[in-house]
Amino acid sequence: MTEYNPERITVSTKDRVILREIAKQVVALAARPGEQEKAELWQHRHTLQRTRPLIAINPQNGWIELVTPEELTCEGELAREWEEVLRREIFLGTQITHDGMVMRRFGVPYIYTETDWGVHEQKSGGENGGAYSWEAPLRDYDRDFQKLRFPEITIHESETKRLWETAQDVMADIMPVCTSTGWYWTLGVTWEAAKLRGLEQMMYDMYDHPDEFHALMAFIRDGLNAKLDFLEQNNLLASQNLDGTYEGEMLPQKGRQVRTMDLGGFAESQETVGVSPEMFETFIFPYQYSLLARFGSNHYGCCEPLDRRIHIVKRFPRLRTVTVSPWSNLAFMANQLQDHYLYFHKPHPGPLSAERLDEDLIRTTMRETFRITRNCHVLILLADTNTFGHNPNNLVRWSQIVMEEAQAV
Repeated sequence: MTEYNPERITVSTKDRVILREIAKQVVALAARPGEQEKAELWQHRHTLQRTRPLIAINPQNGWIELVTPEELTCEGELAREWEEVLRREIFLGTQITHDGMVMRRFGVPYIYTETDWGVHEQKSGGENGGAYSWEAPLRDYDRDFQKLRFPEITIHESETKRLWETAQDVMADIMPVCTSTGWYWTLGVTWEAAKLRGLEQMMYDMYDHPDEFHALMAFIRDGLNAKLDFLEQNNLLASQNLDGTYEGEMLPQKGRQVRTMDLGGFAESQETVGVSPEMFETFIFPYQYSLLARFGSNHYGCCEPLDRRIHIVKRFPRLRTVTVSPWSNLAFMANQLQDHYLYFHKPHPGPLSAERLDEDLIRTTMRETFRITRNCHVLILLADTNTFGHNPNNLVRWSQIVMEEAQAV
């Protein structure tokens, strides 16, 4: 759900001045000559042309240590949200050595609500980003399956228009404003199944209730397909990538409505990391396949190691990118992917959480990684970070060291 109280959709005169000055800094960074060189590198990488390894960084939960609330100078709630977005761009553009391109457009979302699957899990815990548990609502297939409904999206037109006009007023003569809404993260299906049925029970179902579990997976698949149909038919799809880098979404042909086939699809199944390849092929793969078949190129995998199921994953249509997680056998995956796919490696973020970075460890580890993957098309993404040991210089030095090693390949 994305929702705004209409009273929030306002930017004061004072905050407008602040935002405009920061936006001008972002535009200046995006105009540097090196940005075009980065754009060419990404284009070569996405078309599987030979380049050095590319480096991308997504601090995720670690942002709280890089751009702190105390650094924000705007007072209004919406203005502070926008200021944080812009200051993050400045931090990455001035402090970090990487191949990510600075934002060229300012994205604002649609204001919308989305219903659940007819039933909803009850969460316990999770405050401040902590761990949580949940009580799954689909307790009994015979009794509860009939309660399931496809989620439905409702666009709140007046609030969306007001948000767009506010962004236009603040930004339009500095950088273009565009719609950028994350309608979904993954089309992997199993996260939805785990929420509805419970993670442990989902595992048992493959043995104890195989027919019912197939029915549940088919229902979720059909619900996600209905969602994609709705987004296509209502012209709500657009590139979610404001900098053109590692997400690698395809651009639509000029002058026509964006379809899923014009975009990159993504799926994973971290919840089934302990499931055998045979069980994955039987219970997961077919339902993900029909969803990914809608897209012009596809990216598979997140934090789960794919070593034992890569032979199945490679059967997804138009597969372009495969994640090689820190828990994968890097050499095995390099042999499996070779130069036919993008080897999307996520290094272990743990070393960055120390009070002081072990620079020798990072250099040795990355040098070995690049040796192993020397025949692959490599993209390094630092993600899944929760802390930098309260020392932002850990990330600064990590990026410098990794780029030095990438340039030496």
